[in-house]
Amino acid sequence: LYTIEFQKRGLPHVHILVWLEGNIEDPRPSFIDSIISAEIPYRVSILWVIVLLMSSWCMVPVAYQQTTVVGEDGFVLYKRPETGAYVER
Repeated sequence: LYTIEFQKRGLPHVHILVWLEGNIEDPRPSFIDSIISAEIPYRVSILWVIVLLMSSWCMVPVAYQQTTVVGEDGFVLYKRPETGAYVER
């Protein structure tokens, strides 16, 4: 299930909901990391250029986190390693 949002400023973005088969009652952080990445792309990629050009209220700095953590309520804090990559505006 997905929806694409077109906003007045910035690029369109998508919200995706995925159903997984099998035992996912206790998702392992390593499994989550194999599907989701919350890192700034490598500087010479087109993705880095897109991130650099974006201007959105939701693009606020987020604290670094060395590992993915699944909370008691099921909320996931994704791994955001400090790689030295940054975008300055």
